[in-house]
Amino acid sequence: MKLKHLNLARSLQLLPAVPLVLLLLLYRWHRSAAISTATMCPNHQYTVEIVSQSPLVIYINNFLSQKEQSRYKRMLTYQGKSLTDDAIPDERKTSSSAYLSKSDPVVACIGQRALDFHGGTQRVLGDYGNPQLVKYEPGQKNDLHFDWWMVPQNRSSRLYNRRTTILAYLDDNCTRGETYFPLINGTNDSCTECQRAGQKGRF
Repeated sequence: MKLKHLNLARSLQLLPAVPLVLLLLLYRWHRSAAISTATMCPNHQYTVEIVSQSPLVIYINNFLSQKEQSRYKRMLTYQGKSLTDDAIPDERKTSSSAYLSKSDPVVACIGQRALDFHGGTQRVLGDYGNPQLVKYEPGQKNDLHFDWWMVPQNRSSRLYNRRTTILAYLDDNCTRGETYFPLINGTNDSCTECQRAGQKGRF
């Protein structure tokens, strides 16, 4: 699979030393969309904690399995391929990232898991953006931003917007990395410090 730099839409601030993040964006369609075929995936169990109700932030324990984490960490060195940063330099986002194909069976299962977690019309619509594999080296960042567009976008003659963002950490061998939500009152060190791999999913 050809990996290329992704111009990540702004929604969260990721500070230094969070090495690997799997990012999924779920769309809210403004017109009816075709129902996707459910992917046959192994049963996967996780638990959730509500961090904030307004804005809604949910911590998902064990969103990714150990096998899924290992698979995408290996992609960084498999056959010499790596994440690249070939786009025009952007001072607001200094990390490197790449799309993952939704045709990949493991990606499809993770996407279906996200849709099932969301439930309701999102599961019926069955669509989400290509997951992104993001790598942060020490000192790299992604400044404050929104994933939600102020004006709905048009794709395949349908208007849509981003309704949900899920961040899943693939590696926990890091220090001082954090995801900062300025609209959430108060602080909680357990939610800002680098978490155990596979344990972080935030909305």
